[in-house]
Amino acid sequence: MMASHEQRAPVRARHAPAELDLAPDRPTPDPDEPSATVLSVGVQVDRYRIIEVIGTGGIGVVYAAFDEALGRKVALKLLRPNSRNPRRLERRRARLIREAQALARLSHPNVVPVYEVGMFEDRVFLAMEYVEGATMRRWLRRSRRSPQEILDKYLQAGRGLAAAHHADIVHRDFKPDNVLVGIDERVRVLDFGLAAPVPEALATGRYATLGALDQSTAEIPTVGASMSSMSSLVTGHGKIIGTPAYMAPEQSRGEPTDARADQYSFCVALWEALFGQRPQGAAAVSGRDRLPPGGSASGANGSEAHVPMVVRRALERGLSGAPEDRFPDMNSLLSALSDRSSGWSWESTMGRRALAGGLFTIIGAGAIALLLGTLSPSDAELCPREARALAGVWDQGVRERVHAQLSALDRPHANATRNKIERELDRWANRWLSARADTCEATKIRAEQSLVLFDVRMACLDRQVHSLAAVTQSLGNDPLDPLTIHENEERLEAALAAVLQLPAPERCARSALISGGALMYEDPSQDDPLEQQRQQLARARSLLELGNHQQALTLVDQALTLVDDTLPLMDDGSQPSLAEAALLRGQILAASNNLEGAEQDLRRAVFMAQASAHDTVSVEACAALTQLLVDRGQVDAASDWYELGHATLARIGADPYLEAALRSAGARLARARGQHRVALADQRRVLEIRERLHGRDHVEVAKILVELAVTHTALERYAEAQADIERALKITTAEFGLTHPEVGLIYTRYAALDRARGAEREALSKQLDALAMFEIAHGKAHPRVATTYAAIAATQLALGEPARALMALEQAQRITVVLVDDGDVSLAPLLVDLGRQLHAAEQLTAEASARSAARRPSG
Repeated sequence: MMASHEQRAPVRARHAPAELDLAPDRPTPDPDEPSATVLSVGVQVDRYRIIEVIGTGGIGVVYAAFDEALGRKVALKLLRPNSRNPRRLERRRARLIREAQALARLSHPNVVPVYEVGMFEDRVFLAMEYVEGATMRRWLRRSRRSPQEILDKYLQAGRGLAAAHHADIVHRDFKPDNVLVGIDERVRVLDFGLAAPVPEALATGRYATLGALDQSTAEIPTVGASMSSMSSLVTGHGKIIGTPAYMAPEQSRGEPTDARADQYSFCVALWEALFGQRPQGAAAVSGRDRLPPGGSASGANGSEAHVPMVVRRALERGLSGAPEDRFPDMNSLLSALSDRSSGWSWESTMGRRALAGGLFTIIGAGAIALLLGTLSPSDAELCPREARALAGVWDQGVRERVHAQLSALDRPHANATRNKIERELDRWANRWLSARADTCEATKIRAEQSLVLFDVRMACLDRQVHSLAAVTQSLGNDPLDPLTIHENEERLEAALAAVLQLPAPERCARSALISGGALMYEDPSQDDPLEQQRQQLARARSLLELGNHQQALTLVDQALTLVDDTLPLMDDGSQPSLAEAALLRGQILAASNNLEGAEQDLRRAVFMAQASAHDTVSVEACAALTQLLVDRGQVDAASDWYELGHATLARIGADPYLEAALRSAGARLARARGQHRVALADQRRVLEIRERLHGRDHVEVAKILVELAVTHTALERYAEAQADIERALKITTAEFGLTHPEVGLIYTRYAALDRARGAEREALSKQLDALAMFEIAHGKAHPRVATTYAAIAATQLALGEPARALMALEQAQRITVVLVDDGDVSLAPLLVDLGRQLHAAEQLTAEASARSAARRPSG
């Protein structure tokens, strides 16, 4: 068994009818729900030693483990702990025991066998066969499959279902994700967690209880004595469980089901595999039949021409809306699918396809030969480091378009920023290609990584490409995604920020995915609504960094709507993805200055992430909440979220990216409390992390050096502060040149240091230099120009030059009025503050004039 079948929990249950219980043990975004504890490598569970995590889900975590008594590798499914919700624990335990009971009745080469059921720290575990392979969905996606290959695999799965029916068991959740294709090409049906006895077997007493079959399973304690057999766990009338996309009509209505419901689900899955989409009407939950009685299914884009008519007709009968119109049993359906009495053959079918399709058959044969291993490629051929993996996203054509667009921006510092952007994109692409090659090599060459982790890591990297595409398309002025809300200089700065904030390819490493909860994404199928949502969120995140807040928010809301609209089709996997969406939505609202809305979404993100053990999102959301609440002046509340984030990070282990984000938030919190030494310790750790991740001379290192200088200044450690500022200046000027606005920002910080140590003249000189840089880069009417004039006025007042300070403040006020009138309402507080400063400066100027007049001799 592989860990590809665990189901996860949707959290937006309010969108489903109250009686629609799609997953009886799904977690909800309940802050009282403890997140699952993932066992460390080497932990002993009875006689099984944990090797690695291979999946997590709504009711448990699945591990690869070593059976030390029998010397074999097994799949170990361990129930999640839940000390605060006994009813939920009871349901989860019942489902796991029900799976054990079902499998205990079966012994068939096409069904995953259970070896043992036991207890570990009051939690049920199942030890099952470990199958090296992939789910049917992944197997179909990895390579182009011929109809003959597909039918062969599904016939094996059908024989497994028929064996279950012969043992009086209805699976009730047959789908491609619950079928494994081993590397030995043998197919196994798995995940009998929703299985139930055939109704007539119960009525006649033919169905045996668990105790008569497997005493070891019967000894597992349950919350209620009624859970001692599968027969007591049959879902009541009107209650719906399973995966609605594959449900028979009677099952979706909550009516009693028999083996013919599995037959319908089997036909939906096989139709989808052969024709590229589910039969019309079989993709949504409703009270209607998927196919009207006597109706027919329709294929996808003419692909039915590749499938023999006898196969199609058999499937159409199996997809009949009324159970009595289907085949009498699974074996009859399998016989019809295998029927050659009409004289058809795969060879003749493929021959017709070759005549019609030219080279398609040759290409398909080559793909099959490669699949079967008749070729012996070298390691380099197995895992090539091919730049074409980024074709259309960051290739020569895209580079030229981006270069042309950025070169057209008529700003003095555009060339330096453009060159930095292009260098960073090249650097990111090289890291991504290296990570992709390493992912491949870990499985196909070094044999140290399972196929499950291979798929998850590749899906993680694929999603990152969507982030890159959002940036490069915007920079290349893609007409489908133009940047319309920025002027030239804002566009340049936003572009650089977006490139610097691209997700690190190293975060798709095996250790990061396990610790961060990303293994919940067990089916990275491109046609999976959750995968579509994740890709949309990746794009939205880059748009946020580009400053396009409204479009980013629209994409996030569309992604949430996608989940809402398709929630009845999905299993428990939506909850981690919804947590990611809530996090991103909160970050967008915070950037848009909607702090109240941002706080609500970030809180929701934490609760969803904690409920689904998606620790990466939990830590990120806690860090964002900490910073947000500090900005709102709610320091005590910020401290609570920081502590939660710290505890979560400590549990999942070292993640430098998460630690840097959380410690940055912690430093801001400490400074708000006046705890500058605490802030200093956090900032030093962030500096160490960034130097390790980016190198000592990266602009991200320069940013934290400036923050360190501010804290050193508050502690009156002026020498250390100056060393920090000087190093930040050296890095930034090397990257951008001497007159770039990024250099100007560091000069303003340097001036603050000079003023703190009483060097007002030196401070004024640096402020004037910064002002010149900002006016060259942005023009006269820009917020940075206005705030620098205000800072100059404060220094001039300290130097006893109120008249000059008054002139600087008047200039700052004129610029700010223009900007506010143009719609920049964020500068309204500055305008009020400038009014107060002007009034004070006028008084000081008047007093100085009076004193000057009094000193002049009369007459």
